[in-house]
Amino acid sequence: MKTAPTQRRRGALAALAAIVILGLALAGGAWRLAGRDAPPTSTADEPYYASTQDLEAKAQAVIRATIRSATGDDRHGYPETTASADVRAIAKGSLAVGQPIALSYTTPGSGPETADLKVGGEYVLLLELDGSNPAHLINSTQGWYQVTAGRAVAGPSNDVKLSPAVKTALGLA
Repeated sequence: MKTAPTQRRRGALAALAAIVILGLALAGGAWRLAGRDAPPTSTADEPYYASTQDLEAKAQAVIRATIRSATGDDRHGYPETTASADVRAIAKGSLAVGQPIALSYTTPGSGPETADLKVGGEYVLLLELDGSNPAHLINSTQGWYQVTAGRAVAGPSNDVKLSPAVKTALGLA
């Protein structure tokens, strides 16, 4: 005949085992769910736009522009580039063709997610506007497309395409 303490110990061990098994099952389920429909990997505190509609809706201005000059500094506590660009075409926003625009972005190569914009390069830029400060990209990886041979080419970390309406407005194929 088993004593009461032995039965209690077995009951406690069985309860503990059930809790551990349940915890492992929940952790495994959460791990599997976390990987479903997740955006591409990102280490920045920037939103990810899963669709063309979301991406273009976020921008206050969508322009085709050529970067004319760029300077770097770290006055905001991180490597930042401020550039001057000439607006060539407008798909959205209140800017004017031929108008120069100032924009700022994290300096290329200074972190895991940066806009690889170069002086002399032509780009489609999706911008947030701030009347008293330079405009800035809506996202370091999704806020720009290089214009190559009349086409908007997304950067390597951007799988969202521009809409046909935006491409047409910007004179792109």
